[in-house]
Amino acid sequence: MGVFSDIKAKNWKLMNDFTHGGISQAISRNTSSEITTNYPKEDILSAINFSISIVLLATMEIAS
Repeated sequence: MGVFSDIKAKNWKLMNDFTHGGISQAISRNTSSEITTNYPKEDILSAINFSISIVLLATMEIAS
């Protein structure tokens, strides 16, 4: 398998949980008094870093 296939295999379920009504999305939207966006900063930074990694890998592949 290639690098992108490995990344997808390792992260696909978690990313779907955040975007397609999975448990991660449901948990992150519930507070003690309302349903709202409530993502911890660590999760936001992890998603940003994951996206940056994908962009850098794609850029390196295009350049090569």
